[in-house]
Amino acid sequence: MPVTLADDSAAATVAFLAEAGARQLGHRGGRSLLDHLLGTYIILRRWDQPDWLCQAGLIHSVYSTDQYRQGLLSPSRRTEVAEVAGAQAERIAYLFCVTPRRPLFAGTHLWARGLPSRAMAGAGDAAGGDPPTRDELDGLVLLHMANLAEQAHGADGRPGRWLLRVRDLAEYLIDSDTVTPPPFVAQLGAFSDADESLAHRAYVKAISDDGQTRANGLALAAAACPVIPEPCVWLAHLARCREEIATTRAWATQARKRLLELGTPWDRRLSFEEWLALIDALEQSPGEHEPSEVKIVDPRALLEASIGQAPAHRPPAPNTIAAPDAAAGRKRFQRYVETLNDGHGASSGAIYPDLPSRPWHD
Repeated sequence: MPVTLADDSAAATVAFLAEAGARQLGHRGGRSLLDHLLGTYIILRRWDQPDWLCQAGLIHSVYSTDQYRQGLLSPSRRTEVAEVAGAQAERIAYLFCVTPRRPLFAGTHLWARGLPSRAMAGAGDAAGGDPPTRDELDGLVLLHMANLAEQAHGADGRPGRWLLRVRDLAEYLIDSDTVTPPPFVAQLGAFSDADESLAHRAYVKAISDDGQTRANGLALAAAACPVIPEPCVWLAHLARCREEIATTRAWATQARKRLLELGTPWDRRLSFEEWLALIDALEQSPGEHEPSEVKIVDPRALLEASIGQAPAHRPPAPNTIAAPDAAAGRKRFQRYVETLNDGHGASSGAIYPDLPSRPWHD
């Protein structure tokens, strides 16, 4: 489903984080902290979570955590953060920083009266407040799920292992009154560590294999893990190379369904929007082009080959003025926010989507 934003709140929070230096503070995989915060926020939006929890995702590790020790902001600035992101979001973000992961990931909050808190330098009086409620801890678990999904990948973007951990955390939320786990976790009920390992091995090996061995490996990966979209994308590409139109569309349709439900790429060598554009190209015109004679083994090369073959959108007639469309405007803003997290450098966020390009004269 399309991602919608509370434009003013999200934009104000992003501006606040940028001014505080989130673009300059490093994070896992050579990215900035702001890249990670934006990615977590976007995943929560795609998982259709409440606004306060999405906003918490946008600030969730700004005070440092038991794993990420380099804080962007001192806890003494909690009031300032709450004014920008909202009090409820700030409260969850602060709990994310002071609540140790081990007892939370063990489900201790389901049966114990309270969880321990981590002392933080500079907290002072800002650390006061009531102990976390069950509803707040449920929100914290789901925030950790998105946090895992956002950063569990190799340095080059290759798939990481996070689906089983997310499935296990989601089990703590089955009877939650506050948050609902993303629907894809229901498809992982019988999913095991062996299944996740098999899907990963089969996918990585199959991309570089040849012929029927390649197709078999991709089909094995798609079957071993019923929620990952990328093996289905590659199977659609192979079907198009064989000029099998119906099979191409069937695999592309399955890939789209899985990608939208997962809410994030499993293979992060392409962004969510890039995988979606690749699926569009495969699904909409699978039989219009000659199959490639060159074996493609890299997702970006596949994207470039497929989008290059896809029919271009017809540009609007010159001097045509369309009536404003609020929904389209929100989508454009979402695309702009997502480019800030696409991993291709800060300059990629400098251009707002769909601005007209025409000369201006004195």
